[in-house]
Amino acid sequence: MLSALKQHLLESQLLTETDHVLVAVSGGKDSMVLLHLLHKAGYKLAIAHINYQLRGADSDADEALVIEKAQHLGLEIHIKKASIDKAHSNVQEAAREIRYQFFNDLCASFGYTKIATAHHANDALETLFIQLMRGTGIHGLKAIPAQRENVVRPMLWASRQEIDAFAEAEKIAFRQDVSNLSDAYLRNRIRHHLLPLIEHEIDPTAITKLKTSIKLLAEDGAAVKAMADSLLSELNNGFSLDLSAIPEKEKHTWVYHAISRFGFNRDQAKSIVEASENGKQILSHSSTCVKRNNTLFITSIAKQNDHIKVEQLEDFVFESLAFSMRLIPVLEDPFSHISKDSMIGSFDADKVHWPLTFGHAFGHEQMQPFGSTNQVKLKKLIYGLAPKPALALKDAEGEIIWLHGLRTNENTKITGATKRILVIETKD
Repeated sequence: MLSALKQHLLESQLLTETDHVLVAVSGGKDSMVLLHLLHKAGYKLAIAHINYQLRGADSDADEALVIEKAQHLGLEIHIKKASIDKAHSNVQEAAREIRYQFFNDLCASFGYTKIATAHHANDALETLFIQLMRGTGIHGLKAIPAQRENVVRPMLWASRQEIDAFAEAEKIAFRQDVSNLSDAYLRNRIRHHLLPLIEHEIDPTAITKLKTSIKLLAEDGAAVKAMADSLLSELNNGFSLDLSAIPEKEKHTWVYHAISRFGFNRDQAKSIVEASENGKQILSHSSTCVKRNNTLFITSIAKQNDHIKVEQLEDFVFESLAFSMRLIPVLEDPFSHISKDSMIGSFDADKVHWPLTFGHAFGHEQMQPFGSTNQVKLKKLIYGLAPKPALALKDAEGEIIWLHGLRTNENTKITGATKRILVIETKD
Protein backbone atom coordinates (compact mmCIF):
# COMPACT_ATOMS: atom_id res chain seq x y z
CA MET A 1 0.00 0.00 0.00
CA LEU A 2 2.96 2.31 0.64
CA SER A 3 4.26 1.86 -2.90
CA ALA A 4 0.76 2.47 -4.28
CA LEU A 5 0.51 5.71 -2.29
CA LYS A 6 3.92 6.89 -3.49
CA GLN A 7 3.00 6.14 -7.11
CA HIS A 8 -0.37 7.92 -6.74
CA LEU A 9 1.21 11.02 -5.22
CA LEU A 10 3.90 11.05 -7.90
CA GLU A 11 1.31 10.93 -10.69
CA SER A 12 -1.24 13.27 -9.10
CA GLN A 13 1.30 15.74 -7.65
CA LEU A 14 -0.99 16.29 -4.67
CA LEU A 15 2.13 16.54 -2.52
CA THR A 16 5.70 17.49 -3.34
CA GLU A 17 8.98 17.08 -1.47
CA THR A 18 8.90 20.75 -0.46
CA ASP A 19 5.43 20.59 1.15
CA HIS A 20 5.05 20.86 4.92
CA VAL A 21 1.93 18.79 5.48
CA LEU A 22 -0.56 19.23 8.32
CA VAL A 23 -2.22 15.83 8.78
CA ALA A 24 -5.73 15.82 10.26
CA VAL A 25 -5.68 12.91 12.73
CA SER A 26 -8.79 11.94 14.70
CA GLY A 27 -7.35 8.75 16.17
CA GLY A 28 -9.60 6.59 13.98
CA LYS A 29 -8.29 3.87 11.69
CA ASP A 30 -8.31 5.90 8.46
CA SER A 31 -6.38 8.90 9.76
CA MET A 32 -3.90 6.76 11.69
CA VAL A 33 -3.18 4.78 8.50
CA LEU A 34 -2.75 8.00 6.52
CA LEU A 35 -0.31 9.37 9.11
CA HIS A 36 1.63 6.11 9.09
CA LEU A 37 1.85 6.07 5.27
CA LEU A 38 2.89 9.71 4.87
CA HIS A 39 5.54 9.33 7.57
CA LYS A 40 6.92 6.18 5.91
CA ALA A 41 6.91 8.02 2.56
CA GLY A 42 9.23 10.64 4.06
CA TYR A 43 7.06 13.78 3.93
CA LYS A 44 7.60 16.65 6.36
CA LEU A 45 4.60 16.40 8.69
CA ALA A 46 2.80 17.94 11.65
CA ILE A 47 -0.41 16.72 13.30
CA ALA A 48 -3.70 18.48 14.05
CA HIS A 49 -6.28 16.92 16.38
CA ILE A 50 -9.58 18.30 17.63
CA ASN A 51 -11.26 17.00 20.76
CA TYR A 52 -14.93 17.86 20.30
CA GLN A 53 -15.69 16.53 23.81
CA LEU A 54 -18.87 14.92 22.50
CA ARG A 55 -18.11 11.41 23.84
CA GLY A 56 -16.64 12.23 27.25
CA ALA A 57 -13.84 9.84 28.27
CA ASP A 58 -13.76 8.29 24.78
CA SER A 59 -12.93 11.68 23.23
CA ASP A 60 -10.11 12.15 25.75
CA ALA A 61 -8.79 8.68 24.96
CA ASP A 62 -8.71 9.56 21.26
CA GLU A 63 -6.66 12.64 22.07
CA ALA A 64 -4.25 10.64 24.27
CA LEU A 65 -3.62 8.10 21.50
CA VAL A 66 -2.87 10.82 18.92
CA ILE A 67 -0.48 12.55 21.34
CA GLU A 68 1.27 9.25 22.02
CA LYS A 69 1.63 8.61 18.26
CA ALA A 70 3.02 12.11 17.67
CA GLN A 71 5.62 11.62 20.40
CA HIS A 72 6.57 8.22 19.00
CA LEU A 73 7.11 9.70 15.53
CA GLY A 74 8.74 12.88 16.83
CA LEU A 75 6.17 15.12 15.16
CA GLU A 76 4.78 18.47 16.28
CA ILE A 77 1.13 18.21 17.31
CA HIS A 78 -1.58 20.85 17.68
CA ILE A 79 -4.56 20.07 19.92
CA LYS A 80 -7.80 22.02 20.05
CA LYS A 81 -10.58 21.38 22.54
CA ALA A 82 -13.90 22.41 21.03
CA SER A 83 -17.35 22.58 22.51
CA ILE A 84 -20.42 21.77 20.41
CA ASP A 85 -23.93 21.69 21.75
CA LYS A 86 -25.34 18.22 21.06
CA ALA A 87 -28.69 19.91 20.46
CA HIS A 88 -27.19 21.77 17.48
CA SER A 89 -29.33 21.22 14.38
CA ASN A 90 -26.33 19.82 12.49
CA VAL A 91 -23.52 18.67 14.73
CA GLN A 92 -21.45 17.33 11.83
CA GLU A 93 -21.58 20.62 9.93
CA ALA A 94 -20.67 22.59 13.07
CA ALA A 95 -17.72 20.27 13.65
CA ARG A 96 -16.61 20.67 10.05
CA GLU A 97 -16.59 24.47 10.34
CA ILE A 98 -14.54 24.30 13.54
CA ARG A 99 -12.18 21.78 11.98
CA TYR A 100 -11.28 23.69 8.84
CA GLN A 101 -11.04 27.03 10.63
CA PHE A 102 -8.53 25.42 13.00
CA PHE A 103 -6.55 23.90 10.13
CA ASN A 104 -6.43 27.16 8.17
CA ASP A 105 -5.35 29.11 11.26
CA LEU A 106 -2.49 26.65 11.80
CA CYS A 107 -1.40 26.98 8.18
CA ALA A 108 -1.34 30.75 8.49
CA SER A 109 0.57 30.66 11.78
CA PHE A 110 3.10 27.89 11.08
CA GLY A 111 3.46 27.95 7.29
CA TYR A 112 2.02 24.52 6.53
CA THR A 113 1.47 24.28 2.79
CA LYS A 114 -1.03 21.40 2.60
CA ILE A 115 -3.75 19.90 4.80
CA ALA A 116 -4.09 16.13 4.36
CA THR A 117 -7.32 14.34 5.27
CA ALA A 118 -7.98 10.59 5.29
CA HIS A 119 -10.95 10.38 2.90
CA HIS A 120 -10.86 7.16 0.87
CA ALA A 121 -12.71 5.53 -2.03
CA ASN A 122 -15.67 4.34 0.06
CA ASP A 123 -16.13 7.86 1.46
CA ALA A 124 -16.35 9.07 -2.14
CA LEU A 125 -19.00 6.47 -2.94
CA GLU A 126 -21.04 7.43 0.13
CA THR A 127 -20.83 11.09 -0.89
CA LEU A 128 -21.95 10.21 -4.41
CA PHE A 129 -25.19 8.68 -3.12
CA ILE A 130 -25.77 11.48 -0.60
CA GLN A 131 -25.46 14.07 -3.36
CA LEU A 132 -27.65 12.06 -5.72
CA MET A 133 -30.44 11.85 -3.15
CA ARG A 134 -30.22 15.56 -2.36
CA GLY A 135 -30.64 16.48 -6.02
CA THR A 136 -27.54 17.59 -7.86
CA GLY A 137 -26.00 17.99 -11.29
CA ILE A 138 -22.80 16.70 -12.80
CA HIS A 139 -20.49 18.68 -10.52
CA GLY A 140 -22.13 17.29 -7.40
CA LEU A 141 -21.93 13.72 -8.70
CA LYS A 142 -18.17 13.80 -9.02
CA ALA A 143 -18.17 13.34 -5.23
CA ILE A 144 -15.08 14.25 -3.18
CA PRO A 145 -12.33 16.08 -5.09
CA ALA A 146 -8.74 14.92 -4.59
CA GLN A 147 -7.77 18.53 -3.92
CA ARG A 148 -9.62 21.71 -3.04
CA GLU A 149 -7.33 24.69 -2.56
CA ASN A 150 -4.71 23.54 0.00
CA VAL A 151 -6.69 20.51 1.22
CA VAL A 152 -5.59 17.17 -0.28
CA ARG A 153 -6.98 13.64 0.04
CA PRO A 154 -4.07 11.29 -0.70
CA MET A 155 -6.06 8.06 -0.08
CA LEU A 156 -9.08 8.52 -2.35
CA TRP A 157 -7.79 5.64 -4.47
CA ALA A 158 -7.79 3.19 -1.51
CA SER A 159 -10.81 1.07 -0.58
CA ARG A 160 -12.13 0.38 2.91
CA GLN A 161 -10.91 -3.23 2.59
CA GLU A 162 -7.36 -2.16 1.63
CA ILE A 163 -7.13 0.20 4.59
CA ASP A 164 -8.43 -2.46 7.00
CA ALA A 165 -5.94 -5.02 5.73
CA PHE A 166 -3.01 -2.58 5.93
CA ALA A 167 -3.88 -1.49 9.49
CA GLU A 168 -3.99 -5.13 10.58
CA ALA A 169 -0.75 -6.07 8.83
CA GLU A 170 1.15 -3.09 10.23
CA LYS A 171 -0.46 -3.44 13.69
CA ILE A 172 -1.49 0.24 13.64
CA ALA A 173 -3.20 1.32 16.86
CA PHE A 174 -6.45 3.23 16.41
CA ARG A 175 -9.62 4.19 18.25
CA GLN A 176 -13.11 3.18 17.18
CA ASP A 177 -15.62 6.03 17.15
CA VAL A 178 -18.85 4.36 18.25
CA SER A 179 -20.87 7.07 16.49
CA ASN A 180 -19.69 5.50 13.21
CA LEU A 181 -21.62 2.37 14.15
CA SER A 182 -24.91 4.23 14.57
CA ASP A 183 -27.50 4.50 11.82
CA ALA A 184 -28.51 7.94 13.04
CA TYR A 185 -26.58 9.57 10.19
CA LEU A 186 -27.43 9.15 6.49
CA ARG A 187 -23.79 8.47 5.62
CA ASN A 188 -23.69 5.56 8.07
CA ARG A 189 -26.92 4.07 6.69
CA ILE A 190 -25.42 4.14 3.19
CA ARG A 191 -22.18 2.61 4.52
CA HIS A 192 -23.85 -0.14 6.55
CA HIS A 193 -26.76 -1.05 4.30
CA LEU A 194 -26.79 0.38 0.76
CA LEU A 195 -23.19 -0.31 -0.33
CA PRO A 196 -23.15 -3.88 1.07
CA LEU A 197 -26.51 -4.53 -0.63
CA ILE A 198 -25.15 -3.32 -3.99
CA GLU A 199 -21.94 -5.30 -3.66
CA HIS A 200 -23.27 -8.56 -2.24
CA GLU A 201 -26.82 -8.77 -3.58
CA ILE A 202 -26.77 -6.92 -6.91
CA ASP A 203 -23.30 -6.95 -8.48
CA PRO A 204 -20.01 -7.86 -6.77
CA THR A 205 -18.15 -5.64 -9.25
CA ALA A 206 -20.47 -2.67 -8.73
CA ILE A 207 -18.19 -0.83 -6.30
CA THR A 208 -15.32 -0.90 -8.78
CA LYS A 209 -17.67 0.26 -11.54
CA LEU A 210 -18.98 3.08 -9.35
CA LYS A 211 -15.41 4.23 -8.68
CA THR A 212 -14.94 4.35 -12.45
CA SER A 213 -18.18 6.34 -12.78
CA ILE A 214 -16.91 8.92 -10.27
CA LYS A 215 -13.71 9.30 -12.28
CA LEU A 216 -15.63 9.72 -15.55
CA LEU A 217 -18.08 12.17 -13.99
CA ALA A 218 -15.16 14.27 -12.78
CA GLU A 219 -13.70 14.29 -16.31
CA ASP A 220 -17.09 15.13 -17.85
CA GLY A 221 -17.59 17.89 -15.29
CA ALA A 222 -14.21 19.37 -16.14
CA ALA A 223 -15.10 19.28 -19.86
CA VAL A 224 -18.47 20.98 -19.28
CA LYS A 225 -16.75 23.64 -17.16
CA ALA A 226 -14.16 24.28 -19.88
CA MET A 227 -16.86 24.64 -22.54
CA ALA A 228 -18.91 26.94 -20.32
CA ASP A 229 -15.85 29.04 -19.48
CA SER A 230 -15.24 29.52 -23.19
CA LEU A 231 -18.56 31.40 -23.41
CA LEU A 232 -17.19 34.15 -21.16
CA SER A 233 -15.29 37.14 -22.53
CA GLU A 234 -12.89 38.83 -20.15
CA LEU A 235 -13.28 42.56 -19.62
CA ASN A 236 -10.91 44.89 -17.85
CA ASN A 237 -12.94 44.64 -14.65
CA GLY A 238 -14.95 41.45 -15.04
CA PHE A 239 -16.57 39.22 -17.65
CA SER A 240 -19.35 39.37 -20.22
CA LEU A 241 -21.53 36.63 -21.65
CA ASP A 242 -23.30 37.04 -24.99
CA LEU A 243 -26.62 35.25 -24.60
CA SER A 244 -27.28 35.31 -28.34
CA ALA A 245 -24.30 32.98 -28.83
CA ILE A 246 -25.98 30.23 -26.78
CA PRO A 247 -28.65 27.94 -28.30
CA GLU A 248 -32.14 28.56 -26.92
CA LYS A 249 -32.58 24.96 -25.80
CA GLU A 250 -31.30 24.59 -22.24
CA LYS A 251 -29.88 28.11 -22.38
CA HIS A 252 -30.28 28.67 -18.65
CA THR A 253 -28.31 25.47 -17.96
CA TRP A 254 -25.37 26.65 -20.05
CA VAL A 255 -25.53 30.04 -18.38
CA TYR A 256 -25.53 28.36 -14.98
CA HIS A 257 -22.38 26.42 -15.80
CA ALA A 258 -20.73 29.62 -17.06
CA ILE A 259 -21.58 31.80 -14.05
CA SER A 260 -21.57 29.21 -11.24
CA ARG A 261 -17.84 29.89 -10.74
CA PHE A 262 -18.91 33.32 -9.46
CA GLY A 263 -21.23 31.82 -6.83
CA PHE A 264 -24.57 31.95 -8.72
CA ASN A 265 -27.04 29.05 -8.51
CA ARG A 266 -29.35 27.45 -11.07
CA ASP A 267 -32.44 29.41 -10.04
CA GLN A 268 -30.56 32.69 -10.41
CA ALA A 269 -29.26 31.69 -13.84
CA LYS A 270 -32.77 30.82 -14.99
CA SER A 271 -34.23 34.06 -13.64
CA ILE A 272 -31.73 36.31 -15.39
CA VAL A 273 -31.95 34.41 -18.69
CA GLU A 274 -35.75 34.71 -18.68
CA ALA A 275 -35.79 38.35 -17.48
CA SER A 276 -37.30 40.70 -20.06
CA GLU A 277 -36.24 43.95 -18.42
CA ASN A 278 -32.84 45.57 -18.96
CA GLY A 279 -30.85 46.11 -15.81
CA LYS A 280 -32.00 42.84 -14.20
CA GLN A 281 -29.44 42.08 -11.49
CA ILE A 282 -28.55 39.03 -9.41
CA LEU A 283 -26.08 38.87 -6.55
CA SER A 284 -23.90 36.12 -5.13
CA HIS A 285 -21.63 36.24 -2.10
CA SER A 286 -18.82 37.56 -4.29
CA SER A 287 -20.20 38.94 -7.55
CA THR A 288 -22.83 41.00 -9.34
CA CYS A 289 -24.40 39.90 -12.63
CA VAL A 290 -26.30 42.49 -14.69
CA LYS A 291 -28.32 41.89 -17.87
CA ARG A 292 -28.07 44.58 -20.55
CA ASN A 293 -29.92 43.84 -23.79
CA ASN A 294 -28.76 40.29 -24.59
CA THR A 295 -25.51 40.39 -22.65
CA LEU A 296 -24.63 39.52 -19.06
CA PHE A 297 -21.92 41.49 -17.25
CA ILE A 298 -20.30 39.90 -14.20
CA THR A 299 -18.11 41.88 -11.80
CA SER A 300 -16.53 41.04 -8.49
CA ILE A 301 -18.00 42.86 -5.53
CA ALA A 302 -14.49 43.12 -4.09
CA LYS A 303 -13.37 44.98 -7.22
CA GLN A 304 -16.17 47.50 -7.19
CA ASN A 305 -14.04 50.44 -6.12
CA ASP A 306 -14.76 54.12 -6.74
CA HIS A 307 -13.27 53.80 -10.24
CA ILE A 308 -11.98 51.29 -12.79
CA LYS A 309 -9.25 51.51 -15.42
CA VAL A 310 -10.16 51.17 -19.11
CA GLU A 311 -6.94 50.38 -20.95
CA GLN A 312 -8.20 49.58 -24.43
CA LEU A 313 -11.18 49.77 -26.76
CA GLU A 314 -13.56 47.23 -25.22
CA ASP A 315 -16.89 46.90 -23.46
CA PHE A 316 -16.80 47.47 -19.72
CA VAL A 317 -19.11 47.55 -16.75
CA PHE A 318 -19.13 49.73 -13.65
CA GLU A 319 -21.51 48.87 -10.82
CA SER A 320 -24.89 48.32 -12.53
CA LEU A 321 -24.00 50.19 -15.75
CA ALA A 322 -22.60 48.56 -18.90
CA PHE A 323 -20.85 50.42 -21.71
CA SER A 324 -19.80 49.66 -25.26
CA MET A 325 -16.96 51.42 -27.02
CA ARG A 326 -16.34 51.72 -30.74
CA LEU A 327 -14.09 53.66 -33.09
CA ILE A 328 -15.68 55.22 -36.19
CA PRO A 329 -13.60 56.49 -39.12
CA VAL A 330 -14.97 59.77 -40.51
CA LEU A 331 -15.89 59.36 -44.16
CA GLU A 332 -18.20 62.35 -44.61
CA ASP A 333 -19.60 64.84 -42.09
CA PRO A 334 -18.04 64.24 -38.62
CA PHE A 335 -20.89 66.09 -36.89
CA SER A 336 -23.40 63.51 -38.12
CA HIS A 337 -21.94 61.08 -35.60
CA ILE A 338 -22.81 63.24 -32.59
CA SER A 339 -25.80 61.84 -30.73
CA LYS A 340 -28.35 63.93 -28.87
CA ASP A 341 -28.65 61.11 -26.35
CA SER A 342 -26.85 62.22 -23.17
CA MET A 343 -26.06 58.58 -22.40
CA ILE A 344 -23.78 58.44 -25.45
CA GLY A 345 -20.45 60.20 -25.41
CA SER A 346 -18.73 61.13 -28.71
CA PHE A 347 -15.13 62.35 -28.83
CA ASP A 348 -12.35 63.15 -31.29
CA ALA A 349 -10.41 59.90 -30.86
CA ASP A 350 -7.05 61.51 -31.61
CA LYS A 351 -7.52 63.94 -28.70
CA VAL A 352 -8.20 61.21 -26.15
CA HIS A 353 -5.17 60.12 -24.11
CA TRP A 354 -5.21 56.49 -22.96
CA PRO A 355 -5.59 54.70 -20.59
CA LEU A 356 -8.92 55.97 -19.30
CA THR A 357 -10.59 55.64 -15.91
CA PHE A 358 -14.30 55.61 -15.16
CA GLY A 359 -15.87 56.05 -11.76
CA HIS A 360 -17.42 58.32 -9.18
CA ALA A 361 -17.10 62.10 -9.63
CA PHE A 362 -16.83 64.52 -6.74
CA GLY A 363 -17.98 68.12 -6.45
CA HIS A 364 -14.53 69.58 -5.79
CA GLU A 365 -13.13 68.20 -9.09
CA GLN A 366 -13.03 70.34 -12.23
CA MET A 367 -13.53 69.97 -15.97
CA GLN A 368 -13.71 72.24 -18.98
CA PRO A 369 -17.21 71.57 -20.32
CA PHE A 370 -18.10 71.77 -23.99
CA GLY A 371 -18.43 75.42 -25.08
CA SER A 372 -16.48 76.82 -22.13
CA THR A 373 -13.01 78.40 -22.06
CA ASN A 374 -12.52 77.78 -18.32
CA GLN A 375 -12.34 74.94 -15.83
CA VAL A 376 -15.55 74.60 -13.82
CA LYS A 377 -16.07 72.78 -10.53
CA LEU A 378 -18.27 69.76 -10.92
CA LYS A 379 -20.59 70.82 -8.13
CA LYS A 380 -21.81 73.62 -10.39
CA LEU A 381 -22.48 71.18 -13.20
CA ILE A 382 -23.97 68.44 -11.04
CA TYR A 383 -26.21 70.49 -8.75
CA GLY A 384 -29.87 69.94 -9.53
CA LEU A 385 -29.08 67.79 -12.57
CA ALA A 386 -27.81 64.42 -11.40
CA PRO A 387 -30.48 62.20 -9.80
CA LYS A 388 -27.80 60.01 -8.21
CA PRO A 389 -24.02 60.19 -7.59
CA ALA A 390 -22.26 61.51 -10.69
CA LEU A 391 -19.87 59.42 -12.75
CA ALA A 392 -17.00 60.64 -14.90
CA LEU A 393 -14.65 59.38 -17.58
CA LYS A 394 -11.07 60.65 -17.23
CA ASP A 395 -8.09 60.46 -19.56
CA ALA A 396 -4.50 59.49 -18.74
CA GLU A 397 -3.78 62.98 -17.33
CA GLY A 398 -6.81 62.86 -15.04
CA GLU A 399 -8.76 65.31 -17.21
CA ILE A 400 -12.52 64.67 -17.09
CA ILE A 401 -13.63 64.21 -20.69
CA TRP A 402 -17.19 63.08 -19.95
CA LEU A 403 -19.42 63.82 -16.99
CA HIS A 404 -21.68 60.85 -17.62
CA GLY A 405 -25.14 61.82 -18.83
CA LEU A 406 -24.41 65.55 -18.42
CA ARG A 407 -21.47 67.16 -20.24
CA THR A 408 -18.50 66.37 -22.46
CA ASN A 409 -15.13 68.13 -22.52
CA GLU A 410 -14.28 71.07 -24.79
CA ASN A 411 -10.79 69.74 -25.48
CA THR A 412 -11.95 66.42 -26.92
CA LYS A 413 -14.91 67.73 -28.93
CA ILE A 414 -15.54 66.73 -32.52
CA THR A 415 -14.62 69.36 -35.12
CA GLY A 416 -14.61 69.58 -38.90
CA ALA A 417 -11.03 68.27 -38.86
CA THR A 418 -11.86 65.13 -36.85
CA LYS A 419 -10.71 61.95 -38.59
CA ARG A 420 -11.77 59.32 -36.06
CA ILE A 421 -14.55 59.35 -33.49
CA LEU A 422 -14.61 57.47 -30.22
CA VAL A 423 -18.18 56.58 -29.21
CA ILE A 424 -18.99 55.31 -25.72
CA GLU A 425 -22.56 54.17 -25.31
CA THR A 426 -24.43 53.36 -22.12
CA LYS A 427 -26.35 50.14 -22.69
CA ASP A 428 -29.99 50.24 -21.65
